[in-house]
Amino acid sequence: MEMHMLLATDMSPAAAHTLRYALALNRHFFAKLELMHVFDLPVAAMDEEGALLRNHDAVIKSIEQNLWTFLAENRGSYHFDTKVSAVFGGLYQALATRAREWPADLIITGHSSHAKSSFWTSTGTGRQLFTHPPAPVLCIPEGAIIPPVIRHILICTDLSHIPDQGAFQFLWKFSNGLKAKLSLLHINVRNEIAWTGEEKVTEAWKEGLGLSLNILEHTGKDSLTHLLEEYVREHDIDLIAMFPHRHNWLYKLLLGSETGKVYDDIMLPVLSIPIDHEHT
Repeated sequence: MEMHMLLATDMSPAAAHTLRYALALNRHFFAKLELMHVFDLPVAAMDEEGALLRNHDAVIKSIEQNLWTFLAENRGSYHFDTKVSAVFGGLYQALATRAREWPADLIITGHSSHAKSSFWTSTGTGRQLFTHPPAPVLCIPEGAIIPPVIRHILICTDLSHIPDQGAFQFLWKFSNGLKAKLSLLHINVRNEIAWTGEEKVTEAWKEGLGLSLNILEHTGKDSLTHLLEEYVREHDIDLIAMFPHRHNWLYKLLLGSETGKVYDDIMLPVLSIPIDHEHT
C-alpha cells in the first residue's frame, strides 16, 4: 500500500540526522517523500512600504535548490520517489495544511537532544503540532541510532477515547511494515477517577489490533516519567506511540515538568497519532 511521508526540515545538522533516519526507515515502506522547509521572510526581503519583494518566486526557487542539495548530501544509497517544497508562514499551519492536502500518512520531524523541555528546534514539531497532530507525527531525537531498529512499539493510552479505524489501520500498517511487535499500556494513577467506558476502550483495542491491555500501577512514589522509563527499559521498547488530547495524562506529562526527562532520559522516537485519524 502506497504511503506518503512529509519531512519537516530546516537543513541544520540535526535536520540532516532526521533525514538520514527517515530515509533508512523508509526502506521498510518505500513511501513517497516530500522535504518541506517553512521559512520566515526576513526584513531584508521587504521594500520601504513593507511589502514583500517581487522576486518572491526566486526566493522559493533558491530554497528548493538548497533542499535538493541537502537531500543529495544526505541520501546515501536511498533513492526514493522524492520532491521538495519551500513555503512562507508558520511552521504548524504550513505543515498541517500540506499534510491534509497531499495527504500525508506520516509527518517526520526531529528535536535536539540538548534542547530544554520547553524548546524545540525548527526541525521539530513545536508543541502545537505534536499535541494537535493533523496526521501521525513521528518525532526523532537527535541521537537516534541509524539505521533505525524498531522491533517493539509501546502504545500508551489513558482509556478515555476509542481511536477510529483510520488510527488502527495506520498502526497496523506502520508496525507491519517494520515487522514490529505492538504492546498496549495504561498507567493507573492513584486516586484516578474511574470511568465506566474503560471496558469499551479496552475491547476496541482487542478487536482493532488484537492487543491486550497491560496495566502499570502508579502509587505516587515515583514520577510518571520514571515509571515509564523503567517500563521501557525492562521491556526493550524502541518507540512510544500516543494519542494526545485534552485530559490525557501523557499530554500533561509531555507539556509539564517531566517533558525534558521523557526526551532527554528515554530518548526514544515518539509517535503522536490523532484520535480521529482521517487517512488510511
